[in-house]
Amino acid sequence: MFQGRAKAAARRLLVGGMEASGVLPAVRRRTEPQRAVILRYHSVSPFDAATRLYRSGTIAVSPATFERQMRFLAQWYQVVPLSRVVDCLDRGEAFPHRAVAITFDDGYRDNFVHALPVLRSFGFQATVYVATGAIGDGWRFWLARVRACILRSSRSRIDLESLGQFDVSSDRERETAVNRLTRQLKLLTSEERASAIERIAAETGITVPVQGSNGWFMDWDQLREMAAGGIEIGAHTHTHPILTRLSDESADSEIRKSRDELERGLGRPVHHFAYPNGGGVVNHDARIVGLVRAAGFRSASTSIDGVLRLGADPFRLRRLGIAERQSLDGFAFKLERDRVFSFARQRARPRLLLVGPPPDAPGGISTCVRTVLGSTIGSQFEITHLSPTGAHAFHQPKVLAFLRLVRAMCVLSFLMLFRRPAIAQIHTAYGIDFWRGAPFVLLSRAVRIPNVLIIHGSRFDRAYQDAGRLQRAGIRFVLRQASAIHVRGQYWRDVLLSIEPRLPVYVLPTTTEPVDDVRVDAAMKWSTPVVLFVGGMSAIKDNVRKGLPDLLAIVPSLVAQVPEAKIQIVGPDSGDPWKKLFANATGHVEFLGSLTRKEIREVYRKAAVFVLPSHAEGMPNAILEAMAHGLPVVATSVGSVSEVVEHGRGGYLLPPGDKQQLLDALVKLLKDPESAMTMGEHNRAVVRDGFTNRHTADRLLASYATVLSGERRSL
Repeated sequence: MFQGRAKAAARRLLVGGMEASGVLPAVRRRTEPQRAVILRYHSVSPFDAATRLYRSGTIAVSPATFERQMRFLAQWYQVVPLSRVVDCLDRGEAFPHRAVAITFDDGYRDNFVHALPVLRSFGFQATVYVATGAIGDGWRFWLARVRACILRSSRSRIDLESLGQFDVSSDRERETAVNRLTRQLKLLTSEERASAIERIAAETGITVPVQGSNGWFMDWDQLREMAAGGIEIGAHTHTHPILTRLSDESADSEIRKSRDELERGLGRPVHHFAYPNGGGVVNHDARIVGLVRAAGFRSASTSIDGVLRLGADPFRLRRLGIAERQSLDGFAFKLERDRVFSFARQRARPRLLLVGPPPDAPGGISTCVRTVLGSTIGSQFEITHLSPTGAHAFHQPKVLAFLRLVRAMCVLSFLMLFRRPAIAQIHTAYGIDFWRGAPFVLLSRAVRIPNVLIIHGSRFDRAYQDAGRLQRAGIRFVLRQASAIHVRGQYWRDVLLSIEPRLPVYVLPTTTEPVDDVRVDAAMKWSTPVVLFVGGMSAIKDNVRKGLPDLLAIVPSLVAQVPEAKIQIVGPDSGDPWKKLFANATGHVEFLGSLTRKEIREVYRKAAVFVLPSHAEGMPNAILEAMAHGLPVVATSVGSVSEVVEHGRGGYLLPPGDKQQLLDALVKLLKDPESAMTMGEHNRAVVRDGFTNRHTADRLLASYATVLSGERRSL
């Protein structure tokens, strides 16, 4: 015992030193989008006599410990639903940055009492795998029943024949007996185990349910409240058997019965499964995996400790088991243990220098930067992100912007000398933004580092036309220094080739994350249909360019023909500069201001039609996001919009500034919900098949391979 305690103390000291020295924080900050973690909890409960009766301390954490662990996750990680992790595996797409999913096994009532309030306080979602036979009656959960019989027995010794004789004269001996018996019972068939449990009840004298056992596990009302609050309920068999010890017929019945009972009781589909019983037994094999897959589940979780990597089998998901005995430092170490020991190997990846605004800043360029940082590119390159604008992106005084650019150039010089990248990727736009990115193109070219220039924005063509003769020559010179140039559509490729015919230009369409589960009642959505416009945050000229005045000018006519319609405007904080345009319909227009990504996803989810009557665009992220949410689109045929929105099938395209056609298109969609929803589903398929973030990663990786090989050609 002393030796075990000494080892535990040494381990805590080592892990605490790694945390205090900054080693663990440094590992946590590393970008590795091909990795995700699933946590496996059981009970979240106080360590007292009442809870000890139905669960082992080795599978429990106290409410205080759980709260500290969740606070740590909120600080360092991105907690995502299990379904999001499975989506990434199914599509071969990168996991969200530092993704962690939370799961609970068995369905203990303390998950509802103690864990749920903590999860809600942090806005976390989780998955609870429920053994349906124990819902509302813990005495039917054989592990808890055996435990209660032994711990409540007043006898000092029991004889269980083939299972052996057991000393139960003290608390310590009873705990030892429970552990020995549990291991042995797991190796029996269901029939043998049921007979053995009856023998245990008779020998211990505990032949009827102990008081309070009906409160050990959640009842249906609690499960429904959890499900309604965003907690996903998964299946965990009916009686918690070892499935590999069952026949095909019995195992299939256990698997399907748990799912069917949950779906009837909750009134919603059940997509995920967990194999019951770990603790050294083989709880699944190829036969059981095949039965779970055939039953129609999307995933199945194991009790095998480990993290997930892209390419993992969704029906053999590894998880990290969490228990009270781990300190907070130990919890932090467990989350990163695999990366600590593979740190040197990861450093061997070639370096990619990513030059662009912060990933959390507003705008399409930041969205692209965020996509690269969260993609599978991180599995092949060590990405160093350098922002020439600092944390304030493009919205800052010119003097500060210049000083931050100088600082970024100094950092770049240091990187070139001491952490030389294999390739540089520079994000830019038009006007002053183009010249802000130009030094990075020129310097990387000067030191013979291949570079990829990605040009965003809606006015590169006009900016070039309006530039003076000397400026045009400078633009052409900078473009010629790029190893490869990416633009947001064929329209923009044609523009660049008209400027300099021999440029190595690639098409890199705007992409987004697919959204497969919108879950909004159609009747409710269309009873008060929302027309959604997403524009700039504050600059009036940005929203003029995006056609907001054209939209607001037709609002009175629109609501005259569709009185139940409402228009929501995301971006501008106030409608004051525009009120004269819709003075007679102010009750139908709502300005939502700037929203977080989570908030705007909810707005997309509830909208009926998306509109963007721009006068100039590249390939707008907002249109792709609306299409991914299954919305029909009314937009103008500017830039590369027509390359993603198919007129008549995904919505309607019209000339910029034509208010009558804009009005007619919106009225047509709002009066024909069936056609609008069909167009929305078409748009969702378009995004899924060619405009997801996985497609961006694939195109960029192909481009890197080309420029690293020394080729320089236009595609």
